[in-house]
Amino acid sequence: MKCAMELMVTATVKAEENARIEAERIRREKEIKRKITVEFCEKLGAQLEDKAQRGVKPEVEFRCDKWGHPLTATTRQYADRRTSYIPDVSSLDLEFLVEWFDKYCFTVSSKEFHFWRYYYGEVPGLIITISPSPACLQ
Repeated sequence: MKCAMELMVTATVKAEENARIEAERIRREKEIKRKITVEFCEKLGAQLEDKAQRGVKPEVEFRCDKWGHPLTATTRQYADRRTSYIPDVSSLDLEFLVEWFDKYCFTVSSKEFHFWRYYYGEVPGLIITISPSPACLQ
């Protein structure tokens, strides 16, 4: 058997290695989430540009669950054909989304809403609205 001092050194080295691995995993996940968020922001940006080209106020909104997964509406899941929502597999970094649109003089606001999700019933979510910032328009 090894002595306690040697085991403590081994445990400390292994704990530091585990902490480094976990920090790297979190960094990679955040990087992937930001990449997905930028792609989503660019799609919304294209919608804003299209609205402006048509002479409509450049404003868009989308729904997401409380974890930032964009939602898609459907009437196929419930027998009574009520509108329910299916979350996207990937989630968005909502704080980064706010920062991204702020650079382009857009305000991101959110309000809570409740939606039906098959198997879960009625659950809370967010309606995210992106509109021109009044401060930038002056």
